[in-house]
Amino acid sequence: LSYKVLTGLNWGISACSVPFFLKTDDDCFVNVPLLPRFLRMQQADPDSIYVGNIAFSEERSDVVRKPGSKWAVSYEEYSPSKYPSYASGIGYLLSCEVAQRLVKFSKVYKPFPNEDAYIGVLANELGIRPIHSYRFTLFNSRWTICNFLYFLVLHHVTLEQQSEMMHLSLQAKEQCKSQNFFTSWN
Repeated sequence: LSYKVLTGLNWGISACSVPFFLKTDDDCFVNVPLLPRFLRMQQADPDSIYVGNIAFSEERSDVVRKPGSKWAVSYEEYSPSKYPSYASGIGYLLSCEVAQRLVKFSKVYKPFPNEDAYIGVLANELGIRPIHSYRFTLFNSRWTICNFLYFLVLHHVTLEQQSEMMHLSLQAKEQCKSQNFFTSWN
């Protein structure tokens, strides 16, 4: 999976002229109507954007060493017992500059099986700190329509729910006009 993410970023860098890359899982809803509008309003340094849902739990920071585990990483691949902070693979946003730096550095830092942690390790080695954002979140049926003026990525969305989420996102623009549009990551 680490190679897949790197290959996707490398292709995007060489084939697309874009300021940002969004990596998500295939069971995520991306709030396409909101994302470009939100990014245009950002004041963050575009050369250092690596933003997503950063988990701070001990469990996520522990390196899995158990042989046979999908996420097992040997001491030779990564010797520390803990990972630095990293964005969950449900979705994270990278500026083109950060993506280029990550891909370039990956040529000297061999990938290991936990692709989300691997991207975090690369970023950490390059001095890029992930920005935590609740705009990248787990799907929950208790959200209101106006929440779709806030969310950028929702996780655990089935194929059947994708069109419903898009409909809610488009409706939110009309029905929630009185809501403040937040321009921060949180």
